[in-house]
Amino acid sequence: MKRTVSLVIVLLIAFVVIYFVEHTKAQTGFQKELSVEKMDVQDEFNGKKGTFILRDLENNKTLIYNKKRASSRQAPIGTFQIPSSLIALETKTVKDEYEVKRWDGSDQGVDEWNRDLSLASSLRSSAPWYEKEIVKDIGIDNVNKWLQRLNYGNEKTEQNHLFWEDNSLQISPLEQANFLESLYHEDLPFSSSSMKKVKRIMIEKETGTYTLYSVKGSKGEHKSGWYIGFVTVKGHPYVFVTNIEGSGNSDESAQAKEITEKIFKKYGVLKGASL
Repeated sequence: MKRTVSLVIVLLIAFVVIYFVEHTKAQTGFQKELSVEKMDVQDEFNGKKGTFILRDLENNKTLIYNKKRASSRQAPIGTFQIPSSLIALETKTVKDEYEVKRWDGSDQGVDEWNRDLSLASSLRSSAPWYEKEIVKDIGIDNVNKWLQRLNYGNEKTEQNHLFWEDNSLQISPLEQANFLESLYHEDLPFSSSSMKKVKRIMIEKETGTYTLYSVKGSKGEHKSGWYIGFVTVKGHPYVFVTNIEGSGNSDESAQAKEITEKIFKKYGVLKGASL
């Protein structure tokens, strides 16, 4: 009898504790995991056409906003600097990520482009003139071979030095996410050294909680902008891809970045919540 009473008391105490914990979670809005089904980022796009992908690499879960656009191929523009940097390092086209190319003195339209640049500083600023030079040095035939090995988008270069801007080469946001995931895991056909270097120069921000790796791309006549990369939060990795359609009169990549930041804040991504 005593043992039965004791068991009942233990069960009652356990029930009260569980109820209190769950009730507290509900009151404080605390979530250990985010619900993909409940995430809605339409407000963050504020009427602008676009797509957003967030992939939790540990839990293998993916959020996609606007699946139709996420599957639609577009010019990679400045985001092509990720594969081109990998190719340049792997083929020894550049000695290292800090080897400098000289600016020719012509106005490039953006102050941070009007200077000598290295692979690292070019990727961080998405400088078009450097990209043109590096692709020329690698050689179109070499680029073709690597794009085929990578299964990068439609793999088309059309034998010109502006293929990543003129819609010859196209890649979908979902394909970008897959490529970034492979880069994060260093599961691409490059040396570990080349991949580690490119990941290092992609770092945009480091805090005690997270490290943000990113690349952007924008070009007026395409009326689109990219902001892509991955972020590790307390060691927990996510891939993100934001792509928007714009007016062509502003830096669409800056708007894509702003949208990404709003989504991260809304759902506490940088605080370490998982999908």
